[in-house]
Amino acid sequence: MLRQDKFPVLMKLRSENQGEFRHQIMARLKNIASDKDLTDFVAILSQFRKEFITDSCFYIDVLNDVVRNLLAHEKKSLQGLLDQFVFIAEIGDTHTHELLNKVLNVFARDNDALSRLQKSMLSLENKLRRFEKDSDDFKLYPMLEIEDQWME
Repeated sequence: MLRQDKFPVLMKLRSENQGEFRHQIMARLKNIASDKDLTDFVAILSQFRKEFITDSCFYIDVLNDVVRNLLAHEKKSLQGLLDQFVFIAEIGDTHTHELLNKVLNVFARDNDALSRLQKSMLSLENKLRRFEKDSDDFKLYPMLEIEDQWME
């Protein structure tokens, strides 16, 4: 479980050893995914937001997995998760886009976080289109349909 008193160690690692820092953040994110702990997820996203933005390519797959696992588990406190997912959508990839699409199709549209998610999805779609347009030889393929179980 991630606690505030462990953050100074991560902060020290961030300044001393970037590789170990990344490894520790990834390990914590994987623990959060397996523990399905929304509180820890919010805490780590808040504390290390800058790192998630600057190294989004490194973290995005694990962040998508955490969101997928939390969506399957967190039915009652969905608002907190959706608020975090808005941030993840800003740094996301094609897998994030597909997960966003499923979330928007499953949950009601009257929620404020869902309207922000819709805006984030449009922004992510534009970013992905620009990326595909700029790289003629490179196409982004959709991920396999493995997260359908949480929708059932």
